[in-house]
Amino acid sequence: MPTPLPPSAFEGVVFTWEGEPAPPRQPTPTENPPEYETAQLPTETIKYSFSPSCLNSIVLVPPPHAQDTRPRYHITVNVNCFMPLSHISNVRRGANESSEFVGDFETGIIERTASICVRGNEHLRSW
Repeated sequence: MPTPLPPSAFEGVVFTWEGEPAPPRQPTPTENPPEYETAQLPTETIKYSFSPSCLNSIVLVPPPHAQDTRPRYHITVNVNCFMPLSHISNVRRGANESSEFVGDFETGIIERTASICVRGNEHLRSW
């Protein structure tokens, strides 16, 4: 196995490259990436509805005549198994429980101060 040269062996040496030039840079795309959705502000009042999704969840949907009729939010409600008189609601942006998590909150008869969690940040509430 050859012995590597120490850095001092390269003092005063200039390295050049006479190979092919680097490929040209790709132009900046003019379109948004596929995952990005531009927020659209409605031009008129929109009346949303809640629609049952399954046993313990509902979706928030725009009216049938809206430009985009996909469900906006998926809301699931579950009982807190340690406090049966308390319910935890999870809100996700999209049509199902694997959509982007927005936040959660707990309601009911609970001993501690109520809180709301939005995007991982918990905020204490006094109702």
